[in-house]
Amino acid sequence: MTKLLAIDTSGEACSVALSTGGEVLEQFEVIPRMHARKLLPMVQSLLADAELSVNSLDAIAFGRGPGSFTGLRICAGVVQGLAFAADIPTLPISSLAALAQGVYRRHGHDQILTVLDARMAELYWAGYQVVDGRVLLIGEEQLTVPAELDRSQSLLKTESGWVGIGDGLKFAAEFPGHVLPAVTVLDEAFHVQAQDIITLAQYDYQTGLQVPAEQALPVYLRGKNAWRKVGE
Repeated sequence: MTKLLAIDTSGEACSVALSTGGEVLEQFEVIPRMHARKLLPMVQSLLADAELSVNSLDAIAFGRGPGSFTGLRICAGVVQGLAFAADIPTLPISSLAALAQGVYRRHGHDQILTVLDARMAELYWAGYQVVDGRVLLIGEEQLTVPAELDRSQSLLKTESGWVGIGDGLKFAAEFPGHVLPAVTVLDEAFHVQAQDIITLAQYDYQTGLQVPAEQALPVYLRGKNAWRKVGE
């Protein structure tokens, strides 16, 4: 049985999950600015509950971003340390994809628009389609200003039936006119949960997408190595 540990601190929540083959255990807390203090004790507690050690794991999955700069650095640092010490690979998982996977798990929606506040008057966003129980990215994950949402990909111009989630939807008044008519906004607060990272990581592990500990790096979507911004 594949044993995977998953960790996410990309937002205000701190989440750790453990899959031992047939069962997924999770600890989840919304604890802004306390990730550095709480993350390792949560990992140790979860492993102790399952009577496992890090060395008995097959891989460690983590939310690699986009998200909070500080949270992503904390998560990547912990994952690198654990994976190096145990000599096991890692599985970087998009935080946007994990958020969409959570929407599917809880509500069954199969066309999901994730929109997160990236600060500096910009948004992280992406569209996902569910196939065989797993969210698949449509186009690219992007960093844009609100007025440019969906301008380059046109996901929402010809289709309806989308649901939108994320704190970036508070800027909906600035979105292009075609966006909101295609999207039903979910008002409840959603956070990335490590159990959804597990779901995505299981497929990546089975298809050989593991990377060594030194490649367990955050994705910020900013700077010279960021993904393309709309208009560039």
